Amino acid sequence: PSGGRSDLDVFYKTGENGLFIGSMNYNNAYLIIEVERKSGAITLKSDIKRKYLKAGESFTVCDYIYNNDYKAGLIDFQKHFGEKNIKKIFGYTSWYNYYQDINEEILLRDLAGLDDRFNLFQIDDGYETFVGDWLSVSKEKFPNGLSPIVQAVHKKGYLAGIWLAPFVAEEKSRLFEEKKEWFKRDKNGEFIKCGSNWSGFYALDLENREAREYIKGCLKVYADMGFDFFKLDFLYAANLPDYENKTRCEAARDAYSLLREALPDKLILGCGATLINCANLFDYLRIGPDVSLKFDDVFYMRPMHRERISTKVTLQNTVFRHFTDNYLFGNDPDVFLLRDDNISLSPAQRKALITLNSLFGSVMMTSDNIAEYSAEKKAELTAALDLFQNAKVTEYRKNGKVITINYLLDNETKQIKYHTGKGVLI
Repeated sequence: PSGGRSDLDVFYKTGENGLFIGSMNYNNAYLIIEVERKSGAITLKSDIKRKYLKAGESFTVCDYIYNNDYKAGLIDFQKHFGEKNIKKIFGYTSWYNYYQDINEEILLRDLAGLDDRFNLFQIDDGYETFVGDWLSVSKEKFPNGLSPIVQAVHKKGYLAGIWLAPFVAEEKSRLFEEKKEWFKRDKNGEFIKCGSNWSGFYALDLENREAREYIKGCLKVYADMGFDFFKLDFLYAANLPDYENKTRCEAARDAYSLLREALPDKLILGCGATLINCANLFDYLRIGPDVSLKFDDVFYMRPMHRERISTKVTLQNTVFRHFTDNYLFGNDPDVFLLRDDNISLSPAQRKALITLNSLFGSVMMTSDNIAEYSAEKKAELTAALDLFQNAKVTEYRKNGKVITINYLLDNETKQIKYHTGKGVLI
């Protein structure tokens, strides 16, 4: 709205005159919360576009918690979902160092450098020939396939993880070339483009039976290969097309349910997904954008949306979306990075990143080659792991650009302050 802000499903304000609004309607319709900054007026809207009812049918338009006491409202919201016993993940992912330039040698080398404190080793994007052709593994990069890596990961006692973007395929993929009838089109007959990554990528038609079976079949192949943990990305593609007589919320919930049906006994980390839809479906959820190797990414990306690739943005989401952790799912704040090479974050910014991630998430991952850490970096990692496993945040509040965080560790209350503009602890 003009002169205000708009949020989806949850809005809260702490301190004096605090309040909490949280949607309970995650199967049916998104709750759009519009706040006028000057007057403080709040307007609630239900996103029910495309939904039609026949005579005698019923549909829940709105179901939400509204409380003028922030803490009381939050307790009611969390009680609805119930506290979960989320397994904490301390792992490695290949993305934030090599991006798509991975191969068997690199992964086995980095795997060898990890110690017994880790419990996950996850292969990210770059193993497949093209996005969408999930069963076509690059023979140049992985001449022996992925099975030997899975076996090596299991031999070290870790969970084996894999990345896929199940709802999309890029323009150069064989899938898009040969199965165009599996892809959703708009009212003008154009394919639904989801972004410009790779060669540009498009949304599958998630009501097409064959497309759904393809998604399930690909996931089954990797599950049968021994992968335990699935990072499923670009899930917002379920929200972009128009599906007849389905709200965007219903379309997403159906799509995410398909993934859980395909992987009933595996751990799922959702990425690029609408938060409320993932409740009680995914084990973990990325609750902000990707970390960037520069604090706020390159200058021309900064005017973009709030969820752009940005360490600055994602660290604030790490803090302020903490309320979902261990209730809707386990929060994934994205990676920490302590290395000195191939990175533009200052040492102080890297210190803040690992500290906030360790305090506020259920997933703590890195793309660093740990074997190259100095004694100082090893000590920094050990201290952060102590926070990750044992600290409990008791309060956080923002005043201007400074977030003050209180937490309990070894029965002692401690406090840190984080400057959101500089990206450092002060």
